[in-house]
Amino acid sequence: MATRNSPSPKPMGTAQGDPGEAGTLPGPEAGIRDTSSSTQLKMKPKKVRKIKALIIDLGSQYCKCGYAGEPRPTYFISSTVGKRCSEAADAGDTRKETYVGHELLNMEAPLKLINPLKYGIVVDWDCVQSIWEYIFHTAMKILPEEHAVLVSDPPLSPTSNREKYAELMFETFGIPAMHVTSQSLLSVYSYGKTSGLVVESGHGVSHVVPVSEGNVLPGLTSRADYAGSDL
Repeated sequence: MATRNSPSPKPMGTAQGDPGEAGTLPGPEAGIRDTSSSTQLKMKPKKVRKIKALIIDLGSQYCKCGYAGEPRPTYFISSTVGKRCSEAADAGDTRKETYVGHELLNMEAPLKLINPLKYGIVVDWDCVQSIWEYIFHTAMKILPEEHAVLVSDPPLSPTSNREKYAELMFETFGIPAMHVTSQSLLSVYSYGKTSGLVVESGHGVSHVVPVSEGNVLPGLTSRADYAGSDL
C-alpha cells in the first residue's frame, strides 16, 4: 500500500528569531541571555560603625560609668549634687545653678548639697538628670543619642523608678535603646555565673538577694536600711 510522505518538520525559531532545535517551543525564558559571566553588579560594602553600650550604676555615694566589656568603670563621681542656696540669681550673674562631680571642688558660691537617693531609692529626679548630663557631656564626652545605655537598679525598687529612668533617657537624652536590670544580677554575671547568693552592703542600704538561673527571687530578698553611712 502506498503511503503519503508528510513533509519533515522545520526547526522553529526562538522568540528572538534565532534558530532553535527542532521541535522546541519558545518558553518563558526564550530570548533571555545569561550575562552573569560577562557583567557583574559590583556592590560596595557599607561601613559599619561600632558603638559601645554605656553602663551607668547610680549608687547612694558614687555613680560609676563606663563602656560594656571593659574590666572596670571609666569614671567614679560623687552622687552628691550641689545647688546654689539663693533661688534667684542677680542680673548678669553667670554662675552655674547646679554643680556635679569635680565641679564641687571649685565652688563659686555657697551650695546646698543634695543626695538624690535615700536608702537606694531615687527621691530627686532633677539631681539624677544633672548627674547624667555630667556623665554624658563632661565625663565621657559623648553624644547620648549615639549610644545604648544599661542602667542598674537596686533590689526591691518600685516599678515607677524604672519607668522614670526610661522617660529621662528617651525623652530628655534621646538615646536609641536602653535596658534596666538588677544590680544583684549584674554582680552574679560578673563572675560568669547565672545563679548565686548576693550580699550587698553599700552606702545607704544592704541587701541579700538569691539569684537562680538569671532570675532574681524578690520573695526571698532581704533588705536592711543600715549600711556604710551608719558606721
